[in-house]
Amino acid sequence: MSHFKIFLLFVLLSYSYTLYAQKKIIDPSLEYYNEGAKAFSEKNYPLADSLYTLSIRLYRHPDTYYNRAMTRKKLNNFKGFCTDLDTAALMLDTEARKEFWKYCGKIDTIYYDSLNQNVFNKNYNYYVIISACSYTKYLCYEKYNIEKKLLLAYIVQGNDTMYGEGENLKHAEFNGGDAKMYQFIQKNLLYPEYARDNGIQGKVFLSFIITKEGKVKDLFVIKGNSQLVGESLRVGKMMSNWKPAIFEGKPVNSKFILPLSFKLN
Repeated sequence: MSHFKIFLLFVLLSYSYTLYAQKKIIDPSLEYYNEGAKAFSEKNYPLADSLYTLSIRLYRHPDTYYNRAMTRKKLNNFKGFCTDLDTAALMLDTEARKEFWKYCGKIDTIYYDSLNQNVFNKNYNYYVIISACSYTKYLCYEKYNIEKKLLLAYIVQGNDTMYGEGENLKHAEFNGGDAKMYQFIQKNLLYPEYARDNGIQGKVFLSFIITKEGKVKDLFVIKGNSQLVGESLRVGKMMSNWKPAIFEGKPVNSKFILPLSFKLN
């Protein structure tokens, strides 16, 4: 069943992650990852947990979060298990998403008529999917019309609401539109010397929140080669010139995914 995180897929479905396919690159995070996998296979779960944690501190990768989740399940750390699965799912790990909603989350579907009253038959006007997990401490909402078209998706965490997708939402945009944004990226994005010299190419996907004031916060990398991450984050932090998303005539906080391409001539 669908839940809020699927809105991320609109830019990421066709991209396959290649961090661990890179050869001849000394990567301490990968070394910790491999040592963690070995410790897990030897059933030394406390050591595996520590090694995966060291790997994550150096580089956030969905495989590492997923494997640490499996390790923490063995250690009966159910909160850590669910939290790591949720993080991996946000980074588009399909197996993590499946495991999360199997063991950690609860999904309810509520149907409404044109008067916004609950109905229990097929004569509904729209329906809402509510996804919740006590460990991640937020609620995910998706609203669909009778044609199953997404009208609005957002997350509520405490007193904060973050909007994602939907026809009822006017999405955030860079001041001047996409053309200005691409000009800004082209002007400021520098090819990392090590990556250039070693023929490393690819895309880095940045995730961040655009506040209702049009500023960027909570910037992190969803996917991308570790040799390209630093430059991507540097440029992402410079992009604080946005028109915020609008819902019901008011500016709101919203999620944004930005792919940055590194391609050698």
